[in-house]
Amino acid sequence: DNFLMILFGDFIDGTLCVQFSFSTMAAAAIGNTISDVAGIFSGGAVEEMARWFGVEEPEIDKEQKDMMITKIWSYTGQVIGIVTGCILGCAPLLWLDPDAAAKLKQEKVHDQIFQHVVEKVTDMLEADAAMLMFVDNEKGDLYSRNVTKNLKMTRWKREDGFIGHTARTGNYVNAFDVHEESY
Repeated sequence: DNFLMILFGDFIDGTLCVQFSFSTMAAAAIGNTISDVAGIFSGGAVEEMARWFGVEEPEIDKEQKDMMITKIWSYTGQVIGIVTGCILGCAPLLWLDPDAAAKLKQEKVHDQIFQHVVEKVTDMLEADAAMLMFVDNEKGDLYSRNVTKNLKMTRWKREDGFIGHTARTGNYVNAFDVHEESY
Protein backbone atom coordinates (compact mmCIF):
# COMPACT_ATOMS: atom_id res chain seq x y z
CA ASP A 1 0.00 0.00 0.00
CA ASN A 2 2.68 2.50 1.07
CA PHE A 3 4.97 1.28 -1.70
CA LEU A 4 2.39 2.04 -4.40
CA MET A 5 1.36 5.34 -2.82
CA ILE A 6 4.97 6.56 -2.89
CA LEU A 7 5.60 5.40 -6.47
CA PHE A 8 2.34 6.78 -7.88
CA GLY A 9 2.57 9.97 -5.79
CA ASP A 10 6.10 10.63 -7.05
CA PHE A 11 5.11 9.92 -10.66
CA ILE A 12 2.07 12.20 -10.43
CA ASP A 13 4.11 14.93 -8.71
CA GLY A 14 6.64 14.90 -11.55
CA THR A 15 4.06 14.86 -14.35
CA LEU A 16 0.51 16.09 -13.69
CA CYS A 17 1.52 18.42 -10.87
CA VAL A 18 4.19 20.05 -13.03
CA GLN A 19 1.91 20.31 -16.06
CA PHE A 20 -1.16 21.63 -14.22
CA SER A 21 0.55 23.31 -11.23
CA PHE A 22 -1.00 20.98 -8.65
CA SER A 23 0.57 20.81 -5.21
CA THR A 24 2.68 17.92 -3.96
CA MET A 25 -0.11 17.21 -1.47
CA ALA A 26 -2.48 16.69 -4.41
CA ALA A 27 -0.03 14.13 -5.81
CA ALA A 28 0.08 12.40 -2.43
CA ALA A 29 -3.72 12.29 -2.25
CA ILE A 30 -4.07 10.88 -5.77
CA GLY A 31 -1.28 8.37 -5.11
CA ASN A 32 -2.97 7.34 -1.88
CA THR A 33 -6.29 6.83 -3.68
CA ILE A 34 -4.65 4.61 -6.30
CA SER A 35 -2.83 2.57 -3.64
CA ASP A 36 -6.04 2.19 -1.58
CA VAL A 37 -7.86 0.81 -4.62
CA ALA A 38 -4.96 -1.57 -5.26
CA GLY A 39 -5.15 -2.57 -1.59
CA ILE A 40 -8.75 -3.70 -2.02
CA PHE A 41 -7.67 -6.18 -4.67
CA SER A 42 -4.46 -7.30 -2.95
CA GLY A 43 -5.88 -7.86 0.56
CA GLY A 44 -7.16 -11.33 -0.20
CA ALA A 45 -3.92 -12.19 -1.97
CA VAL A 46 -1.86 -11.44 1.13
CA GLU A 47 -4.10 -13.62 3.31
CA GLU A 48 -3.94 -16.42 0.73
CA MET A 49 -0.16 -16.21 0.65
CA ALA A 50 -0.03 -16.41 4.46
CA ARG A 51 -2.17 -19.57 4.35
CA TRP A 52 0.15 -21.01 1.68
CA PHE A 53 3.06 -20.49 4.12
CA GLY A 54 1.06 -22.27 6.84
CA VAL A 55 -0.07 -19.19 8.78
CA GLU A 56 -3.79 -19.47 9.42
CA GLU A 57 -6.14 -17.64 11.71
CA PRO A 58 -7.07 -19.94 14.59
CA GLU A 59 -10.66 -21.06 15.03
CA ILE A 60 -12.10 -19.40 18.14
CA ASP A 61 -15.63 -19.08 19.43
CA LYS A 62 -17.47 -15.85 20.32
CA GLU A 63 -16.61 -16.09 24.00
CA GLN A 64 -12.90 -16.34 23.18
CA LYS A 65 -13.14 -13.41 20.72
CA ASP A 66 -14.66 -11.24 23.44
CA MET A 67 -11.85 -11.94 25.94
CA MET A 68 -9.60 -8.93 26.67
CA ILE A 69 -6.39 -10.94 26.11
CA THR A 70 -7.64 -12.04 22.68
CA LYS A 71 -8.37 -8.42 21.71
CA ILE A 72 -4.97 -7.24 23.00
CA TRP A 73 -3.09 -9.89 20.98
CA SER A 74 -5.29 -9.33 17.93
CA TYR A 75 -4.72 -5.56 17.95
CA THR A 76 -1.02 -5.99 18.73
CA GLY A 77 -0.64 -8.33 15.75
CA GLN A 78 -2.51 -5.90 13.51
CA VAL A 79 -0.36 -2.96 14.65
CA ILE A 80 2.87 -4.93 14.12
CA GLY A 81 1.67 -6.01 10.68
CA ILE A 82 0.68 -2.50 9.64
CA VAL A 83 3.87 -0.88 10.95
CA THR A 84 6.05 -3.55 9.31
CA GLY A 85 4.18 -3.18 6.02
CA CYS A 86 4.44 0.61 6.11
CA ILE A 87 8.18 0.49 6.84
CA LEU A 88 8.76 -1.99 4.01
CA GLY A 89 6.51 0.13 1.79
CA CYS A 90 8.85 3.08 2.28
CA ALA A 91 11.56 1.29 0.27
CA PRO A 92 11.04 3.52 -2.82
CA LEU A 93 12.26 6.46 -0.75
CA LEU A 94 15.72 4.88 -0.91
CA TRP A 95 16.02 5.46 -4.67
CA LEU A 96 13.59 8.28 -5.53
CA ASP A 97 14.99 11.79 -5.95
CA PRO A 98 13.06 13.84 -3.38
CA ASP A 99 13.76 17.07 -5.26
CA ALA A 100 12.94 15.91 -8.81
CA ALA A 101 9.38 17.27 -8.95
CA ALA A 102 10.38 20.54 -7.28
CA LYS A 103 13.15 20.96 -9.88
CA LEU A 104 10.68 20.35 -12.73
CA LYS A 105 8.21 22.84 -11.24
CA GLN A 106 10.98 25.42 -10.82
CA GLU A 107 12.17 24.81 -14.38
CA LYS A 108 8.63 25.44 -15.64
CA VAL A 109 8.49 28.74 -13.74
CA HIS A 110 11.91 29.75 -15.10
CA ASP A 111 10.81 28.86 -18.61
CA GLN A 112 7.73 31.07 -18.29
CA ILE A 113 9.83 33.96 -16.97
CA PHE A 114 12.44 33.55 -19.73
CA GLN A 115 9.73 33.48 -22.41
CA HIS A 116 8.23 36.66 -20.98
CA VAL A 117 11.66 38.31 -21.04
CA VAL A 118 12.24 37.29 -24.67
CA GLU A 119 8.88 38.73 -25.71
CA LYS A 120 9.39 41.99 -23.77
CA VAL A 121 12.93 42.49 -25.11
CA THR A 122 11.67 41.88 -28.64
CA ASP A 123 9.01 44.57 -28.14
CA MET A 124 11.39 47.03 -26.45
CA LEU A 125 13.99 46.73 -29.21
CA GLU A 126 11.36 46.58 -31.95
CA ALA A 127 13.19 43.49 -33.18
CA ASP A 128 11.87 41.06 -35.76
CA ALA A 129 12.90 38.09 -33.64
CA ALA A 130 14.72 37.16 -30.45
CA MET A 131 15.95 34.07 -28.69
CA LEU A 132 17.49 33.27 -25.35
CA MET A 133 20.44 30.91 -25.64
CA PHE A 134 22.00 28.78 -22.92
CA VAL A 135 25.39 27.12 -22.74
CA ASP A 136 25.43 23.33 -22.82
CA ASN A 137 28.74 22.57 -21.11
CA GLU A 138 28.45 18.83 -21.77
CA LYS A 139 28.15 19.23 -25.55
CA GLY A 140 30.18 22.44 -25.73
CA ASP A 141 27.57 24.36 -27.68
CA LEU A 142 24.62 26.70 -27.19
CA TYR A 143 20.93 25.91 -27.35
CA SER A 144 17.80 28.01 -27.43
CA ARG A 145 15.05 27.41 -24.91
CA ASN A 146 12.96 30.47 -25.47
CA VAL A 147 12.31 32.05 -28.86
CA THR A 148 9.80 34.33 -30.52
CA LYS A 149 7.08 32.63 -32.52
CA ASN A 150 8.83 33.20 -35.86
CA LEU A 151 11.96 31.25 -34.83
CA LYS A 152 12.64 27.59 -34.23
CA MET A 153 14.54 26.11 -31.31
CA THR A 154 18.14 25.63 -32.37
CA ARG A 155 21.64 24.58 -31.30
CA TRP A 156 24.69 26.69 -32.13
CA LYS A 157 28.42 25.94 -32.00
CA ARG A 158 30.40 28.20 -29.69
CA GLU A 159 32.92 28.83 -32.43
CA ASP A 160 30.40 30.05 -35.01
CA GLY A 161 29.14 33.54 -35.74
CA PHE A 162 28.41 36.50 -33.53
CA ILE A 163 26.37 34.31 -31.15
CA GLY A 164 29.42 32.11 -30.56
CA HIS A 165 31.59 35.22 -30.19
CA THR A 166 29.30 36.57 -27.48
CA ALA A 167 29.27 33.23 -25.66
CA ARG A 168 33.08 32.92 -25.79
CA THR A 169 34.00 36.49 -24.86
CA GLY A 170 31.04 37.75 -22.85
CA ASN A 171 30.92 40.84 -25.12
CA TYR A 172 27.68 41.64 -26.84
CA VAL A 173 27.36 42.41 -30.53
CA ASN A 174 24.89 45.00 -31.76
CA ALA A 175 23.92 43.57 -35.13
CA PHE A 176 21.82 45.72 -37.42
CA ASP A 177 21.58 42.92 -39.96
CA VAL A 178 22.56 39.49 -38.66
CA HIS A 179 23.12 38.22 -42.21
CA GLU A 180 25.96 40.71 -42.77
CA GLU A 181 27.89 40.12 -39.54
CA SER A 182 31.58 39.29 -39.98
CA TYR A 183 31.99 37.07 -36.90
